[in-house]
Amino acid sequence: MHELFIRIDEQLPIFRIGHGENMVLYTPGYSIRIKGIPCENLKSVLRNPAEIKDVNLRSLIINLLAQARDSVNKWESQKGSPFTPECLIIHVGCECNFKCTYCYASIDKTGNRNMRGFPDPIAIKKVAGYITEQLKSDSPKMVLAFHGAGEPSYNWDRLTNTLQTIKKISELNDVKLFKYIATNGCLDEKQTRWLAENMDLIGLSCDGPPDIQFTQRGSGRNNHLPVEKICRIILSTGGRFDFRVTVTPETVERLPEIAEYLIEECRAGNIRVEPVYLAGDKGFREEDAEIFFNKFITARDLAQKHKTGISYPGVRIHELHSTYCDVSRNVIRLTADGKTRNCFCFISDREGFITGKYNYSKSKFILKADIKELKNKAFTIPDDCYNCINIYHCSRGCPDFCLFENDYYLYPKLNSFRCRLHQLIAVDYAVAMAVT
Repeated sequence: MHELFIRIDEQLPIFRIGHGENMVLYTPGYSIRIKGIPCENLKSVLRNPAEIKDVNLRSLIINLLAQARDSVNKWESQKGSPFTPECLIIHVGCECNFKCTYCYASIDKTGNRNMRGFPDPIAIKKVAGYITEQLKSDSPKMVLAFHGAGEPSYNWDRLTNTLQTIKKISELNDVKLFKYIATNGCLDEKQTRWLAENMDLIGLSCDGPPDIQFTQRGSGRNNHLPVEKICRIILSTGGRFDFRVTVTPETVERLPEIAEYLIEECRAGNIRVEPVYLAGDKGFREEDAEIFFNKFITARDLAQKHKTGISYPGVRIHELHSTYCDVSRNVIRLTADGKTRNCFCFISDREGFITGKYNYSKSKFILKADIKELKNKAFTIPDDCYNCINIYHCSRGCPDFCLFENDYYLYPKLNSFRCRLHQLIAVDYAVAMAVT
């Protein structure tokens, strides 16, 4: 594997991409294109930018250093900030009408089925009330998401009733509500229109044209609408949607075709792509990263011609972020037993994943006392990541690598495929955004 970048400062996250006339210096969120400085002189230049005779180059270097220091300060600030929940994710149920070959929710790593059932309506009220009370004096906006474990629309009455309950609570506490649902699209026309009218954003999970969709996910129930018609109904009703595509080793070569299908047949405005998680021997290998990256770039170029966006959420280069862990994102995820957890995948009873619970005897929601320590752990940077260009904006392959795991779950090394893919994507972004 060829070298994509090299860290050139021990204290600040500054990286060199390329060399000579094509040299780019990058720090999180900012990059500059420079020439005329030998690689071996870069450290000296960074230590003494005032000595640079070229006024424009001097300004670029000074801005780069300022951005690097700001990134470090912001990261430490995020890491040390209190846990302030502003988003509630509810597992409406664990049932699903699809049988996706790669589903993380059907069985966990221990071999036990994930918990079944539905959160107690009283627990939902108490948790929602807790969040809105916290937000009243700060940021008066709460995100409500129906996502994870199973298909939210499978339990339709629970879904609609829960939404109405939380809407009333947010109105009572004068908190604005942003409503989101992640659905497999197994919907009839009435359900589709209701979602379009009542959700601010609908996340449609679709892996591509019908042959891919049916092979990887099954057909669902017989009376659901084709995804193309669902999209037309949502748009005609004034709703918004985006797509989430799970890419497997069997479909990666068809990624541009998948993008074209979603754009032309489904009128996609935004597409998020993710390689499949936890697929064992059938998953991606490190050498597949170049293939995935090239197909992603081809799909992205195609989408741009149609004024459609394609993103890779694992690397969000314009923001500082930790793993997908909910505790790092100030998210409370309520599951069937009235407990809140920090993980969309592992919802077991392991203490490292529990952030709070509804106390039935006291009729109140109690946040875990060491929640700040959990958040700090989520922001911990593994030693292997210190010299990586994605040090401050990478999902770190979650859930392939999890900082909360402390026994046989723990992967000894970060996922090599994801590391390489994330680096390729970050370098591409950094070069494209470079200031001259």
